[in-house]
Amino acid sequence: MLDVLLNNLLSNAIKHNVAGGRVSLTLQNRTLTVGNTGLPLAENGTERLFERFGKGDADNQSLGLRLLIVGEICKR
Repeated sequence: MLDVLLNNLLSNAIKHNVAGGRVSLTLQNRTLTVGNTGLPLAENGTERLFERFGKGDADNQSLGLRLLIVGEICKR
């Protein structure tokens, strides 16, 4: 499960980054933060990220399942 969780988070960070951008991983106080230098989501873009088929960018070709899976793994 940890492999799937990390793979999904890193894949999203890479996929939604800008060309030549950076991906960062920080582990502090038992909290893992994954970030990138990509463009920020629209103001309402984060509302459905962890829902089935939820996406921050409607033009994106992704099905929007990776973060749903990440959320379910974290709940367990």
